[in-house]
Amino acid sequence: MKPVDNHILLKLAACAITLVLISNGIKAQAPTANFSGAPLSGCSPLIVNFQDLSTGSPTTWSWSFGNGNTSVLQNPTATYFTPGTYTVSLTVTNANGTNTLTRNQFVTVYEPPVVDFTANVRNGCFPLRVQFTDLSTAGAGNTNVSWSWDFGNGTTSSLQNPIVTYNNAGTYTVSLTVVNDKGCARTISRAAYINVTNGVDAAFTNTSPTVCHAPATINFTNTSTGPPVLSYFWDFGDGNFSAATNPSHTYLADGSYVVTLVTTSTAGCVDTFRSNPIVIGAFTTSFSAPLNACINQVVNFTNTSTPAPVSANWNFGDGGTAAGINTSHVYTAPGSYLVKLYNTYSSCLDSTQQIINISPKPVANFSAPVTTRCEPPLTVNFQDLSTGGATGWQWDFGDGNTSTLQNPSHTYTTYGSFTVRLIITNIAGCADTFTRTNYIRIQRANITLPQLPERGCIPYTTTFNPVITSLDAVTSYNWDFGDGGTSTLPNPTYTYTTQGTYTVRLIINTSSGCTDTLTVAGAIRVGSKPVANFSASPIPVCGTQDVYFTNLSVPACDEWYWDFGDGGTSILENPIHNYSDTGYFNITLIATNNGCPDTLVRTNYVRVLPPISRFLPVPDCANRLRFSFT
Repeated sequence: MKPVDNHILLKLAACAITLVLISNGIKAQAPTANFSGAPLSGCSPLIVNFQDLSTGSPTTWSWSFGNGNTSVLQNPTATYFTPGTYTVSLTVTNANGTNTLTRNQFVTVYEPPVVDFTANVRNGCFPLRVQFTDLSTAGAGNTNVSWSWDFGNGTTSSLQNPIVTYNNAGTYTVSLTVVNDKGCARTISRAAYINVTNGVDAAFTNTSPTVCHAPATINFTNTSTGPPVLSYFWDFGDGNFSAATNPSHTYLADGSYVVTLVTTSTAGCVDTFRSNPIVIGAFTTSFSAPLNACINQVVNFTNTSTPAPVSANWNFGDGGTAAGINTSHVYTAPGSYLVKLYNTYSSCLDSTQQIINISPKPVANFSAPVTTRCEPPLTVNFQDLSTGGATGWQWDFGDGNTSTLQNPSHTYTTYGSFTVRLIITNIAGCADTFTRTNYIRIQRANITLPQLPERGCIPYTTTFNPVITSLDAVTSYNWDFGDGGTSTLPNPTYTYTTQGTYTVRLIINTSSGCTDTLTVAGAIRVGSKPVANFSASPIPVCGTQDVYFTNLSVPACDEWYWDFGDGGTSILENPIHNYSDTGYFNITLIATNNGCPDTLVRTNYVRVLPPISRFLPVPDCANRLRFSFT
């Protein structure tokens, strides 16, 4: 084995000595004081729980709570009764030494309120009204924030200075709890603080007025209660008084009266009772109706009485009567009538009256000297022909214009038929309306020649019969027959001698100076008579084959009408036709030259030869898809 180096041994020895010294130094350390408390603030008395937080394993503890009290417990509890701030210190000790920790103003104790109150009255008769006054103080630096009252009669309040009424006799304990802004609360309770004795209860009833207006006697029945002996003082509200127990009083003037009864007991208790208003003459009998009306007009009468009557009867002054709260009446003769209303109320009768004037109804009428014209403008002078003393006029001229003059003049500026209406009123407001329908007419003459157009062969003679609708008389006729001929007769007869188509014109003049014209183009067509002729090929012809017809008429015509004898026709000059049946057929041609016709009929001219193929399908009802062909 290799020997150990002495130098290494010396180093190991030195390390061992150092470790021993360090270990001895730890074991010789003194403790370090530390602590906490809860709660650190509150209202007196404040109980604080202290917690030792010291290190170094102390073996003893010495507390000083700042309020003169001490403790040697590790985790003590201290109670603070006096408001203020307190310095707390803790001294801890172990075998190696002592250490102290002091916390200045560590605990704060708030002063609670001092509760006190007073009452303005503590003894009396019920109902006893008591005003409580808070006399509490909040403590130094504090303010009171809430009050809780218990008045001992089942009622409470959170007001600072409440008012309470004791309605029953008895002895009542009053309590008040006050809380300041630090949350500190104190309560004071005063036993038998309020003493309430049996009191007086004033009361009475009274009758209602039995007449509609003063004088009215009211009977009062005293219903007051209370021991032992009661006396009474009545104030009837009209300046009269009484000390009777159950008085009667007569009110001499209409009005509203509040009656007061003061009841006093020999024990000194007093109570006052006031009635609801006693209304004398509260019945107002009245009705509304127009002061003026017209005969044969419905007049409405509205009962405006207060209060509403039980029933009502009316006399209209003309012999007519009615029953009902509201009514209506028709007067058939003019005059002044005294209308009377009789009301029946729950306790009385009353009446009123009013004059109504009935006026005759006016009769509207009007005329105008000129009401028609063939063209505008037309100025019409209207004349009022109304009777019955009209004082107001309202005209409607039918063209959107109006007037309030008695005899207005109005100019119409457009064609048309206008209905005129006049509404008149008299001084009583009675009105009448008169209407003339389509009274004013402004329109042109209307000319027609219903016979035209006409056609024929020259020489062609015709008589013209115009139909003229005019608001005024026709004074002249001017005819132009289109071929140079003219006439001034109302119904001329004229002969056309030259072939042609002619325009006829009629110009008329009326008595009011209007001119109207009717022009009928192509009114007359006349020509020389032609000779109708034609041929057809092939003839005879087989059934369903085409037959070609050729017009051979002279002179040349401008209209053709063919009848092929089998119901077929044509207006062509040279038509084609085929026949669907066999036999002989008559052919007719009407050839027209400018309105002048000629007719040619060729009997049995076309012969159609058989055969003509035909068949007939017959359905099978038992099988709708099956047909038989014949």
